Amino acid sequence: MIFDSDSHAIGIDNHASRTMSNNINHFISALITQPDMIVKGAGGNLKVMGSGTLLSPQHWAQGLNDNSPRLDGTWCATYADRCVLEWNQRKNRRTIPFDRNYTNTPIIYSAPGNILHRRKIAILDVVAKTTQICQTVAYSSTIDENSK
Repeated sequence: MIFDSDSHAIGIDNHASRTMSNNINHFISALITQPDMIVKGAGGNLKVMGSGTLLSPQHWAQGLNDNSPRLDGTWCATYADRCVLEWNQRKNRRTIPFDRNYTNTPIIYSAPGNILHRRKIAILDVVAKTTQICQTVAYSSTIDENSK
């Protein structure tokens, strides 16, 4: 039996131009309010019908900039019943089947324990931003015993 109280579903959408989440804890940097932001789609402005996290593979690949030594080291392929994500110069691969019951999109789940990990990272970030760095300066000196 596995007890997992904090993993969450992540939908993968090749047509999303940005990765989105309705949970502020999913973000590792400060958020900038965009009061006039509208999610637009093929038919115009879209009403958000669900909740959760949406991964944009192209946004992910652009952010990683994994293009050396091989161009397109991070990418996504979509097939009739699954998508394949490859990253780290295509050394890592994950095949994700489509959710045929509800969304007809690939869905992965975050690792259990990620909320605790993010809290620890947030604490370390606060410590790093509030700790004063002291610099010790030392000078070389010599004593001339002959001078008075």
